[in-house]
Amino acid sequence: QKPKKQRRQQAITPPLTTVAETKATEPNNNGNTTEIGKQPQQQQQEREIGYLAQTQLFEQIPQLRADICVPDYCGLSLKDIDVDRPEASAGQVDSGGDMDSVMDADIGDAADDDDDDDDGFPIINAWLGPKGTLSPLHTDPYHNLLAQVVGSKYVRLYAPKWTEHLYPHTAASNSLLQNTSQVADCENYDSAKYPLVNEAEFEECVLSAGELLYIPPLWWHHIRSLSTSFS
Repeated sequence: QKPKKQRRQQAITPPLTTVAETKATEPNNNGNTTEIGKQPQQQQQEREIGYLAQTQLFEQIPQLRADICVPDYCGLSLKDIDVDRPEASAGQVDSGGDMDSVMDADIGDAADDDDDDDDGFPIINAWLGPKGTLSPLHTDPYHNLLAQVVGSKYVRLYAPKWTEHLYPHTAASNSLLQNTSQVADCENYDSAKYPLVNEAEFEECVLSAGELLYIPPLWWHHIRSLSTSFS
């Protein structure tokens, strides 16, 4: 009976998978299942997956806010760059193009703390999704702290000095996405179409549950979920 029980549990609670790994099936005359994609008149169907990305979950469900402890160092005097004029403070944020220069930079007068809410707390967003979800390569004007609560994520960082190598959208192409790269996936891209990406140096890591990563203003970051994840 034990093997039957195991098979039954797997059927009831299948593991979350990426779209590419999911195949639709249907029963055949023998009582087994066959892939729909193998039938001549039908295309292989793929299950859509959702990604709750950058949502203000703790404002929508205030009861969850009590579970979040804001680190003391979020109250330090570091200021964010001017959102409307990022180029005015870019040199102060990253003069040398590496993490050491960011930590040593004096950016206290760059701008006001626009990333704080009315209660004096930093903006807190939530990311919830299955394996394979992707946050495309982009930058933010804030000091970011990425806290991994459940699961793990692959993170890739590029210093601001590599911006021109990462093909950001322009005002002419898309004024709303000027902080986002045209390279949809910097791990798998067309090197003939985007040759300069090959020259850009990057830092990378796997962020596991219980770990927190500091991402400086204007640093490009690409993030991919390696498992079911909450951040």
